[in-house]
Amino acid sequence: MFRCVFTFITIVFSAVTAIAAQSQSENIEGVWRHHTLYYEFSSSGTMRIIQADSTKTQCAVFQYEQIPGEYRTLIRYGSNALADTAVCSYLLIRGFADSSCSIASGTPFVRVSGGPGIKGVWTNANKLAVMTWSFTDQSAAYDQQTLDLNTGEFITNERHDGVFTRGKRDHSGLFYIQFSDGVTADILPLIAGDIMYLFDLSANRSLFVREPSPPGL
Repeated sequence: MFRCVFTFITIVFSAVTAIAAQSQSENIEGVWRHHTLYYEFSSSGTMRIIQADSTKTQCAVFQYEQIPGEYRTLIRYGSNALADTAVCSYLLIRGFADSSCSIASGTPFVRVSGGPGIKGVWTNANKLAVMTWSFTDQSAAYDQQTLDLNTGEFITNERHDGVFTRGKRDHSGLFYIQFSDGVTADILPLIAGDIMYLFDLSANRSLFVREPSPPGL
């Protein structure tokens, strides 16, 4: 199923950006850092993801390509041939500048109920954690649970309820969410049928700064 999903996602993104004139690919080459996470892009189409902390440094190498749009750029990357969309992942680049840019990693969600469009309940299960988004015409709720191995029950770690507004013009596609507890989120969903690929563009999660070099490996 996911082979078709990623193909549809690319088609959806291309269709949206084709409405406006296409921009040139961003000069994303170089090293970008968000706390201990680094993305390094080379001119040869090689991308490294580096996770560095005080005890160890981990690195993974991929091939990448840009899919440019007028207001944002999608980066498709994978360890094998990029034409095989079933094994590719995606980054969204927005707010690009010489020294900083907004980079969001996409997370796939499956529709549990509801529709059309974003309305309904969406879930992502990853190992022992389950993330759930619920949308109505104007409201949004986020819930994250993890499995307690001692009890076999799911425990709610995070829960937010609020309202959203939709972005316009160069912010088209964005949802600005204001939760009742003061937490905010800026998300961009790409929807293909019952699959939603969600990019969190909130500044505290997506703001990267340019670095002269990657951390030592």
